[in-house]
Amino acid sequence: MRSFSARFLSLIFVVCGLSTTLGCTAYPSNSARPAVDSFNAIIATLEACSKAPSDCDKTSIWNTIDAKSKMAFIQAYVSLVRMDKVITTYFDPIEHKQMRDRTGTDLLDKQNITNEIDLFAYLFHPEKLVFDESTKSGLQFKSDDIISDYVVDIHTNQSGQTFRMVHESDGQWRLQLKPAVLNNALNPIMLSDAAMQEYAKSYFADEIDRRKRVRDYFNEQRNLQNR
Repeated sequence: MRSFSARFLSLIFVVCGLSTTLGCTAYPSNSARPAVDSFNAIIATLEACSKAPSDCDKTSIWNTIDAKSKMAFIQAYVSLVRMDKVITTYFDPIEHKQMRDRTGTDLLDKQNITNEIDLFAYLFHPEKLVFDESTKSGLQFKSDDIISDYVVDIHTNQSGQTFRMVHESDGQWRLQLKPAVLNNALNPIMLSDAAMQEYAKSYFADEIDRRKRVRDYFNEQRNLQNR
């Protein structure tokens, strides 16, 4: 079986291979303009990262995504730490390396992942972003949908490409990552965590049963002696 780390490579921002669908120039509605301006700034930042990956500030990229997207990484990081604790507590030391490799918890040490931002940075690969002329044309604004005062959907020239921008409490508009993209990147961690929790519960239940049987045995022996 390939190690979890080898399988755990996924682009968070899918900005490649967008085709060009040119039409008349479109402009955002007045209420959507701040969201569109923020979206364009994010795209410009990603393009700069693609040109100079070694200079890319991944913390700045982290700060362009909304709280809901960040929470997915927070939960995934918590899962990694929790799984590592289960491995340490319930598995024989000779099994630790294999279990960490299989569950992805080896990332904590191998990639020095100490928080959710580190996990995000590990998954974000600016060198894989493609920004040719077709891509940039495909990312041009086409239309907007005002979902609420705090949510704007931006439709680009690329058919089917919609980006959701969310207005957050600090006044900034941020990008909400697509659920399918997040699931593809983080589900392996969450599934492993669920399996490990079930194992821990089973182990704990077995241990409680064992202790009960030991206690019952000694109580029975004590009762026999007192007769």
